[in-house]
Amino acid sequence: LQVTPVSVKPKIVELPDFMLTVYKSDEDYTPNFWNKYNCKKLSKRLSGGMVCADYGVCRWNSEASKLDYFIGILTEYVNGDTTGTTRLGVSGGLYTMFSTPQSSHFDFVNTIHKTWQYIFNVWLPGSKYRYASDHGDQFETYIETDRTFSEDIYIPIEVKPC
Repeated sequence: LQVTPVSVKPKIVELPDFMLTVYKSDEDYTPNFWNKYNCKKLSKRLSGGMVCADYGVCRWNSEASKLDYFIGILTEYVNGDTTGTTRLGVSGGLYTMFSTPQSSHFDFVNTIHKTWQYIFNVWLPGSKYRYASDHGDQFETYIETDRTFSEDIYIPIEVKPC
């Protein structure tokens, strides 16, 4: 497997549990749902106009045997219209956090995909950690108004057994 190199260095962080207010994706392709979310200004609708980080969460749906994807904000920042949303708890614990390299509007999705590939195909296999899917959710955070075209990706991890 050939993976285009990206220059990203992980940070290992301990996160507390947190609660999100989210919309569930109705798209098969996650970037299309982000486009809808941003075009409809759903972040500002949820927050009552405040600029805050948006969270995209992948969660396995065992009943449907597929990944579900959700986008929203921290529940503590909700001060607006919550029509069509649900609350989603994210478990705290040990995570690795990668910031994608800054990109252009045109290459942002590709840069995100390359970073995910790097995490799972290069960094995790070569690190002392393994993916801990039973301890938390994969998620990403992004602030649309920053215009830096970079996001943070969080993966739940645990130390590999000897």
